[in-house]
Amino acid sequence: MNEKQVEQQTKILEMWDARVKLRRWRLTSILFFIVLLMVLFGGSVTSDRKGPPIYGEYIARVNMEGMITTNLAFIRHLEAIANDNSVKAVLLHINSPGGTPVGGEMIYRALRKIANNKPVVALMDDMAASAGYMIALGADHIIAHKTTITASIGAVMYAPNFRQLGEKMGIEVESYKSSPLKAVPDPFGQTTLEAKQMIQDSVWDTYQTFVLMVHERRKLDPNQLLKVADGRMMTGNQALQAGLVDAIGGEEEALQWLEKVHNFKHIPPVYDLPYHEATPGYSLLGGAAGALQGLTALYKMSFARLWMMV
Repeated sequence: MNEKQVEQQTKILEMWDARVKLRRWRLTSILFFIVLLMVLFGGSVTSDRKGPPIYGEYIARVNMEGMITTNLAFIRHLEAIANDNSVKAVLLHINSPGGTPVGGEMIYRALRKIANNKPVVALMDDMAASAGYMIALGADHIIAHKTTITASIGAVMYAPNFRQLGEKMGIEVESYKSSPLKAVPDPFGQTTLEAKQMIQDSVWDTYQTFVLMVHERRKLDPNQLLKVADGRMMTGNQALQAGLVDAIGGEEEALQWLEKVHNFKHIPPVYDLPYHEATPGYSLLGGAAGALQGLTALYKMSFARLWMMV
């Protein structure tokens, strides 16, 4: 290869290198421009999005669906929202028939902590009954649809008994316990009057806790409170007349309330904030063991879900 050929090849390599650098510069500029747009306008776009914005204030939309039980992942999710200064308000959508007393109580307390620094609006969807209504009490403002099923303020416990079934099948279960009230109700034994009274007292104590929460948050007089706290379910219209909810509507009415009552000069964008919960793995052996544990837990859960709607 002579000197001229070497010079030409060098020029070709230099030109190629320049083109590569130009392309890199263009790509870097485009990426920078996209990031800049996200930073500048991420907090001002009015359309709903999933996940928090990169920058700017926003309103958090949170969904509580299905049976309410002790859910530490959801509680941590609410605690993170409480500590996020970018969140200026919370819209809690509820679609639940109820659940356990402890599950409802924990979410209620978490919502009250959020409400110490930012307004919380509960939006009832198809159903927000029993423990579903309990968590709505944690909000500063409750909105329902006209035909939402809600209220069901009360406590109930189911205690299945398999004693007669065991007798027919020739199965006898013996129990040895330290005192008569230990491990009652007994699914394989006869419940004594003393045990029945103990269980009824527990149900009544749970009911009173629920009623006191309604009294504290809704400011109903005792006579009015007793009329609505007899376990009956109500539509959104009926709940509004009874003083259990504040308005009929949806998110539009919620944003109007925020603007009026909390003096929001500019309504921030609404973002979905889904929470994620770890799902355990499944195997054939694990599934069989889980099924056995599920049968064992079924009876225990009937005791725990003291005001599950039926």
